[in-house]
Amino acid sequence: MEKTLSVFEECEKTRLAEKQQYRRVYCVIFFVFFWVSLWSRLLPRSLRPFASTCQGGESVWQEARRAAHTVMGFAYMG
Repeated sequence: MEKTLSVFEECEKTRLAEKQQYRRVYCVIFFVFFWVSLWSRLLPRSLRPFASTCQGGESVWQEARRAAHTVMGFAYMG
C-alpha cells in the first residue's frame, strides 16, 4: 500500500514539474515576442515581422500571445 502511494506521489511530482517547466518556457517565449511586438510598432507596417498575419487592430499583448502559442508547440518537438 505504501509503495503504491509513493508511486502516485512520484507521478504527481513529475506532472507538476513538467507543468512548471512548460509555464517557464511559455513565459520566456511570450516576453521575447512581447518585446519584438512592442519594438516592431516603431517600424513602418510593411517592415513589421507580424504585419502580414494580422491586418486588424490587434494589441501588442494579443500579438505576442498569438506568436508564443504558435512557437510553443515547436519548443517540445526536440
